[in-house]
Amino acid sequence: MKAVRAGRSSVDVAMLHLVRLVVDDDWSPASAGERLREATPDDAVLRRVHARVIRTLVERRGHLDDRAVATIEAALAIG
Repeated sequence: MKAVRAGRSSVDVAMLHLVRLVVDDDWSPASAGERLREATPDDAVLRRVHARVIRTLVERRGHLDDRAVATIEAALAIG
């Protein structure tokens, strides 16, 4: 993963990358998962991102939330 910007954790950086992936018009779980895995090779970080997204689903659920879960699960399956 690229250097973490000042004040941002590796989870925050991965979340930002995830958001960019799920709003892409050409999104697919497999390609987004591969790109997320390349950007975030650490399983522990991906699991924390997954937990953060799942906690959000308790409050609301939408199209992009489903994409986010599918992307993270695809990235975790690669590793």
